[in-house]
Amino acid sequence: MVQFDEQSAGRISTSVRYTERQTRNSRSQRGRWGGPRGRRLIRFCLAENHPGKDIVFEVYIGVWDPATHEWDFQGCEITDKEKAIDKDSGVPEPNEGAQGWGLWMPSDEHGRILHVVTMDCTTPGPCCE
Repeated sequence: MVQFDEQSAGRISTSVRYTERQTRNSRSQRGRWGGPRGRRLIRFCLAENHPGKDIVFEVYIGVWDPATHEWDFQGCEITDKEKAIDKDSGVPEPNEGAQGWGLWMPSDEHGRILHVVTMDCTTPGPCCE
Protein backbone atom coordinates (compact mmCIF):
# COMPACT_ATOMS: atom_id res chain seq x y z
CA MET A 1 0.00 0.00 0.00
CA VAL A 2 1.30 3.44 -0.92
CA GLN A 3 1.84 5.81 1.98
CA PHE A 4 1.73 9.60 1.76
CA ASP A 5 3.10 12.23 4.08
CA GLU A 6 0.60 14.69 5.58
CA GLN A 7 1.32 17.42 3.03
CA SER A 8 0.76 15.06 0.06
CA ALA A 9 -2.40 13.64 1.62
CA GLY A 10 -3.72 17.19 2.12
CA ARG A 11 -3.07 18.09 -1.53
CA ILE A 12 -4.78 14.91 -2.74
CA SER A 13 -7.77 15.54 -0.46
CA THR A 14 -8.08 19.14 -1.71
CA SER A 15 -7.82 17.98 -5.32
CA VAL A 16 -10.50 15.32 -4.82
CA ARG A 17 -12.85 17.82 -3.14
CA TYR A 18 -12.28 20.32 -6.00
CA THR A 19 -12.99 17.63 -8.63
CA GLU A 20 -16.14 16.49 -6.83
CA ARG A 21 -17.35 20.10 -6.57
CA GLN A 22 -16.66 20.70 -10.29
CA THR A 23 -18.46 17.51 -11.27
CA ARG A 24 -21.42 18.26 -9.03
CA ASN A 25 -21.77 21.75 -10.50
CA SER A 26 -20.99 20.89 -14.11
CA ARG A 27 -23.56 21.52 -16.82
CA SER A 28 -23.69 17.81 -17.71
CA GLN A 29 -24.53 16.84 -14.13
CA ARG A 30 -27.19 19.52 -13.79
CA GLY A 31 -28.84 18.30 -16.98
CA ARG A 32 -29.31 14.77 -15.67
CA TRP A 33 -32.55 13.71 -14.10
CA GLY A 34 -32.69 10.69 -11.89
CA GLY A 35 -36.36 11.06 -11.10
CA PRO A 36 -37.95 11.31 -7.69
CA ARG A 37 -36.46 9.06 -5.04
CA GLY A 38 -37.66 5.49 -5.43
CA ARG A 39 -38.89 5.97 -9.00
CA ARG A 40 -37.37 4.68 -12.19
CA LEU A 41 -38.31 4.83 -15.84
CA ILE A 42 -40.33 1.86 -17.06
CA ARG A 43 -40.17 0.57 -20.66
CA PHE A 44 -43.56 -0.18 -22.21
CA CYS A 45 -45.14 -1.22 -25.50
CA LEU A 46 -48.64 -0.24 -26.65
CA ALA A 47 -51.07 -3.16 -26.50
CA GLU A 48 -53.57 -1.12 -28.55
CA ASN A 49 -53.58 1.96 -30.76
CA HIS A 50 -52.87 5.20 -28.91
CA PRO A 51 -56.33 6.68 -28.15
CA GLY A 52 -55.24 10.30 -27.60
CA LYS A 53 -54.50 12.71 -24.77
CA ASP A 54 -55.97 11.98 -21.32
CA ILE A 55 -57.50 8.64 -22.38
CA VAL A 56 -56.37 5.53 -20.49
CA PHE A 57 -54.93 2.75 -22.66
CA GLU A 58 -53.27 -0.64 -22.17
CA VAL A 59 -49.56 -1.44 -22.39
CA TYR A 60 -47.18 -4.34 -21.89
CA ILE A 61 -44.30 -3.77 -19.46
CA GLY A 62 -40.80 -4.45 -20.74
CA VAL A 63 -38.10 -6.56 -19.13
CA TRP A 64 -34.52 -6.28 -20.43
CA ASP A 65 -33.05 -9.53 -21.72
CA PRO A 66 -29.26 -9.39 -21.26
CA ALA A 67 -28.74 -12.40 -23.54
CA THR A 68 -30.43 -10.87 -26.60
CA HIS A 69 -30.02 -7.16 -25.76
CA GLU A 70 -33.72 -6.72 -26.47
CA TRP A 71 -36.81 -5.83 -24.48
CA ASP A 72 -39.21 -8.66 -23.65
CA PHE A 73 -42.73 -7.55 -22.85
CA GLN A 74 -44.58 -9.18 -19.98
CA GLY A 75 -48.15 -10.22 -20.53
CA CYS A 76 -47.86 -11.22 -24.19
CA GLU A 77 -48.83 -14.81 -23.48
CA ILE A 78 -51.46 -13.86 -20.93
CA THR A 79 -53.95 -11.02 -20.73
CA ASP A 80 -52.13 -9.18 -17.94
CA LYS A 81 -51.81 -5.64 -19.29
CA GLU A 82 -51.14 -2.44 -17.37
CA LYS A 83 -52.92 0.90 -17.65
CA ALA A 84 -51.17 4.00 -19.01
CA ILE A 85 -52.06 7.59 -19.79
CA ASP A 86 -50.48 10.24 -22.01
CA LYS A 87 -50.97 13.83 -20.82
CA ASP A 88 -49.05 15.56 -23.66
CA SER A 89 -50.76 17.65 -26.33
CA GLY A 90 -49.94 17.88 -30.01
CA VAL A 91 -47.91 14.68 -30.21
CA PRO A 92 -48.32 11.79 -32.67
CA GLU A 93 -50.65 8.97 -31.69
CA PRO A 94 -48.90 5.77 -32.82
CA ASN A 95 -50.48 2.39 -33.41
CA GLU A 96 -50.18 -0.78 -31.37
CA GLY A 97 -46.55 -1.83 -30.94
CA ALA A 98 -45.03 1.61 -30.37
CA GLN A 99 -42.64 1.69 -27.42
CA GLY A 100 -41.89 4.33 -24.83
CA TRP A 101 -40.85 5.19 -21.28
CA GLY A 102 -43.06 6.10 -18.34
CA LEU A 103 -43.25 6.54 -14.58
CA TRP A 104 -45.65 4.81 -12.21
CA MET A 105 -48.11 7.20 -10.59
CA PRO A 106 -50.83 6.46 -8.03
CA SER A 107 -54.38 6.07 -9.36
CA ASP A 108 -57.58 5.82 -7.32
CA GLU A 109 -59.29 3.92 -10.12
CA HIS A 110 -56.48 1.55 -11.21
CA GLY A 111 -54.20 1.42 -8.15
CA ARG A 112 -51.31 2.67 -10.27
CA ILE A 113 -51.01 4.02 -13.79
CA LEU A 114 -48.04 4.50 -16.08
CA HIS A 115 -47.61 8.19 -16.93
CA VAL A 116 -46.00 8.47 -20.38
CA VAL A 117 -42.72 10.42 -20.42
CA THR A 118 -41.76 9.71 -24.03
CA MET A 119 -42.98 7.43 -26.81
CA ASP A 120 -42.16 6.42 -30.39
CA CYS A 121 -43.88 8.46 -33.09
CA THR A 122 -44.21 5.41 -35.33
CA THR A 123 -44.76 1.72 -34.73
CA PRO A 124 -41.76 -0.56 -35.39
CA GLY A 125 -43.93 -3.67 -35.21
CA PRO A 126 -45.87 -5.75 -32.70
CA CYS A 127 -44.68 -6.07 -29.08
CA CYS A 128 -45.28 -9.79 -29.05
CA GLU A 129 -44.41 -12.12 -31.86
